[in-house]
Amino acid sequence: LLQPQREEPRFQGWTRAEWSSWLRSPDGSRWCDNKRLEAEAVVRWMLARWGRAQLRSGGGVIDVGGDPGFVAAVLQRQGIPVTVVDPVWRSTGKANRHTDVEGLEAQGGAACAALCEPFDEAFVAAHTALVAGASAIVSLYGDEATDFCLRFAADSGKPCAVIPCNECAQFYPAHDRTYEGYVRHLLDSSRRRGGRLQ
Repeated sequence: LLQPQREEPRFQGWTRAEWSSWLRSPDGSRWCDNKRLEAEAVVRWMLARWGRAQLRSGGGVIDVGGDPGFVAAVLQRQGIPVTVVDPVWRSTGKANRHTDVEGLEAQGGAACAALCEPFDEAFVAAHTALVAGASAIVSLYGDEATDFCLRFAADSGKPCAVIPCNECAQFYPAHDRTYEGYVRHLLDSSRRRGGRLQ
């Protein structure tokens, strides 16, 4: 009896092995460098707006959809504890020299934990102490978690930094099927819930 072959999971269209191989290429290396620079810019913005003391408070920052760890590693280097919440953490093959959060922690960097779960209502209900103690929420290209991050932040009064996914057309609103329309929709939704935008 032949068993049907399971298709290997794909992340943005590529398998784990394909991502891992591409990251060793010159283009992959440049992508990693650019993603590190982007994470550094976002963390600088967070520090300028909210301050190191705020970000280090409680349990530190929750990084939603944070695989492979660009933002988490930058936060660790700044002495800010971080918990990555991502159902595909360390399974995509995108880990690289800029995302060695385990090594950074071993070398004295701030703590980094990871939970392989989606950030949604069920997560908040199951991890009440973690979310209550979070100093801030950050999500770069968090796909389906983006809207929930903003809703949670508005409802809880937590600082939140997001960059919505520009490739997630399935989340664009029916009345404006553009990235700009998606961003406007997220901002309007957050404002209606009492979110304060900077």
